[in-house]
Formats: sequence, C-alpha cells, structure tokens
Amino acid sequence: MIAIGGEVDAVFFQSSTPEEIAMNYQSLVQLPLMVPYWSLGWHQCRWGYKALEDVKYVLGNYTEHGFPLDTIWNDIDYMQDYRDFTYDSKRYNGLDNFVKNDVHGTHRHYVPIMDAGVAARTYSTFGAGVYDSYQKGLDQDAFIRDYTNERAMIG
Repeated sequence: MIAIGGEVDAVFFQSSTPEEIAMNYQSLVQLPLMVPYWSLGWHQCRWGYKALEDVKYVLGNYTEHGFPLDTIWNDIDYMQDYRDFTYDSKRYNGLDNFVKNDVHGTHRHYVPIMDAGVAARTYSTFGAGVYDSYQKGLDQDAFIRDYTNERAMIG
C-alpha cells in the first residue's frame, strides 16, 4: 500500500501484560455495544405477503409446531402504495392489534422494513390523496441535496 498524502495517527501502548494492553486499547476505542439479545434469535422475513392473513398464518405455524421465533418482519409490500410511514389499511387491516397481541403479546418482536428513500410523488398512484411524508419533507427541506445544492433524486 502506498500513501499519497494525508495524516497518520499512531498510538502506542506500553504495558507489562497483554491484558493491560487490551484494557488500554478498549479505553481508547470503547467497548463494542451489545446488540439486543432477541436480535440474535430466529427471524422470519420475506417479500410477498399478500395480506395480514398471510403473516398470521406463518406466525401460527411457528407456534403450532413449536418452532422458535423471536422476530417476524414485513417487507415493504405491507405499505400503502409502497410509501414509507404508511400501511395498507385494507390488506393489513388490524396490523396494530396483530403486533400488540399476537407478536408482542407472545414475547416476540416485529420489524417493518422501511425504504431509505421517500417516493417523490405528491399523490399516490391510485389517487388516494396527498403523500404526507413527501410533502412534509418538501416543506421542511429535509431531503438530501447533491453537490449542486439540488435535491438528490435517484432513479
């Protein structure tokens, strides 16, 4: 490797034991954060659940057959028109009660996947009304800008 510029920070630890060196190093960089215990368990996630009934069916099968399950995920097909911060109130009617009772009530966790981008459209593709998250982002100038100071658009 060849360095063509910049600065180099070097730290040297002097100690009589490897344990003391490790302790000194950890005091410099800090200890790693421990992830939540449940996140190390069994997760169920997939694209393609057509409705909440599909998710309930899968969760019920884990329970019925005694398979371990710590977390169930929904990919973005639960959203209304694939818009962040929404869910399809027809196909996923009762999602809040399902999460509260069937998931959290059985000491499990629920993770809804969110897209990193907010769709740049004011109205849904089905004319269901203003997409509040996009409009609020515009109003608050919350979106990332490119090197020319224009709103960065992908796609």
